Formats: sequence, structure tokens, C-alpha cells
Amino acid sequence: MKDFYDTNQKKILHFVIGFGMNLVIAVLHFYSYFLLAMFISSIVPSRVVALNILGIVLMFVIMALLQFILIRYFFRSGKRYIAIGMLSALFIPLLVTGFCSMVFMSAPNFN
Repeated sequence: MKDFYDTNQKKILHFVIGFGMNLVIAVLHFYSYFLLAMFISSIVPSRVVALNILGIVLMFVIMALLQFILIRYFFRSGKRYIAIGMLSALFIPLLVTGFCSMVFMSAPNFN
């Protein structure tokens, strides 16, 4: 396994690439689901709800597998900061949501 990181600048650049790559995957996920929902509703208008739920599950599974495969590939190829950037783009929104829910749940009740 070759080490790609001889300077901190490369580490930061690869981290930003991984973070941005995950955001691009999220945007592609949204648009592909939107196109799939439009396609399903134009073909079968009477059973849209069941097929949309199937589409949501299918797109979620495909995108989760894609991200898992990419993260694993970058860790194994030695470009670990790209994988770390992708993982942080996944977990930062969860941490922010958890922090905000803790703040709002522990706020005093002004009744």
C-alpha cells in the first residue's frame, strides 16, 4: 500500500474531495429518486404509493452500497483521507441533529 500523503496539503485536499464526493452522491441520490418517482407515476398512476416506497428502499440500498464500496476502496488503496472525508460527511449531520435535539429537549418549559 503506497502512502500518498507526504504533505498536510494533500491530506486536507483529499479530505475535502471525500467530503464533497459524499455531498455529490447525496444530490445524485435525490435527483435519481425524483426521476424514478416521476417515471413510476407516469406509467402506473393507480399504484404510485407502493411503487414509490419500493423505489425509496431500492435507491437507499443502492446508494448505501455505493458509499460502502467507495469508502472501502479508498481505505484499501491507501487514500484514507478521502474515506475519512466521506465518513465525516455522513456523521456530521447526525451529530448536529443529536446536539440540537439535546439542546431543545433540555430547554426549560415556559408554560
